[in-house]
Amino acid sequence: MKIVFISGYTIPELYFIHKIQQKYPEAAVVHRKATETGSPIVPLYKKRPFFRHLINGIDWKIRRICWDRLFFPNKAYPEIMNRHPIEWHLHNTPVGTAHIKSLSPDILITCRAPIISNELIRTPKIAAINIHTGIVPQYRGNDTIFWPLYYSDFDYIGGTIHLLSEGLDKGNVLIQVRPDLHPSDGLFSLEFKTTLRLADALLYILKTIETGSPNLTGKPQEFKGRNFKASKRTPGKSLNYLFRRIKGTSRPPEQTGRVTYWL
Repeated sequence: MKIVFISGYTIPELYFIHKIQQKYPEAAVVHRKATETGSPIVPLYKKRPFFRHLINGIDWKIRRICWDRLFFPNKAYPEIMNRHPIEWHLHNTPVGTAHIKSLSPDILITCRAPIISNELIRTPKIAAINIHTGIVPQYRGNDTIFWPLYYSDFDYIGGTIHLLSEGLDKGNVLIQVRPDLHPSDGLFSLEFKTTLRLADALLYILKTIETGSPNLTGKPQEFKGRNFKASKRTPGKSLNYLFRRIKGTSRPPEQTGRVTYWL
């Protein structure tokens, strides 16, 4: 089974790739070209006005430190094989599309990747799926662990694996995971817990396909939901959440995690 993983190549995606390649070492990884010499990860933020750019840069550095400590202590990054670095803007061009098609995927997996064309979605023989750290349709787009924390909407902290379709995070849902919650949990611990559960769920889907019994129709999303753009999370909103968390007015309740399947 040929697997092609299109990824932003940040620390959580490295974890997904590592788990996949432990089981499927020939899986190909199409990722964004790194911009930092010697670093396996790529910043998520784009250039904005100075203050916003500065805050986003600090936020990114904090993410790197926290993700390193949680996922790969001592920066013991796994060796990633069969890598295909590509400029982000080339994915949907004839050159990028031809390159991805040349990998002949049975399964195409995206995670923190640019929206890909319908032509690429139709490329894999079996299915094209997306890993989304957020519960859809309630939380589509960016920062979708932050926003349910910000709104104290704790029942919608989790992640989704869904079929790819036209539009952002709109395809039929295959699996949704919700991590265990504890009042001591913050943004990074919940991102970490959700990623671990999503990795297990992804391997479950691949095993189901491999055994020849896939039913990848999934569950249609019942309403449009909300799409959170990266620009919506302003420094003021981040500070507002942090202040409420320190005061103890925005902490998640004790809650047991769960996994829901539509396979």
